[in-house]
Amino acid sequence: MDISRSGARSSRFSTCVQAAEDYGLTRHQAQDIVDHHVTIIREVWADAADTAQLTTVERSALFGRQILNPYAFTE
Repeated sequence: MDISRSGARSSRFSTCVQAAEDYGLTRHQAQDIVDHHVTIIREVWADAADTAQLTTVERSALFGRQILNPYAFTE
């Protein structure tokens, strides 16, 4: 799925921030939103995994791979 009007598609936070104006945001506002969401995900991950009754193996398989994959943080 295209993230920006120019057709950017990479699943990286920097792509979202660069497309901020397409969504009526400044880059600073977009970066604040990204930072806030990343913080919340990190803060509630353990509770969410507990609620979902994930095993240690399942938690490891998801976090850092599907949830907050390092690629999402690359420029």
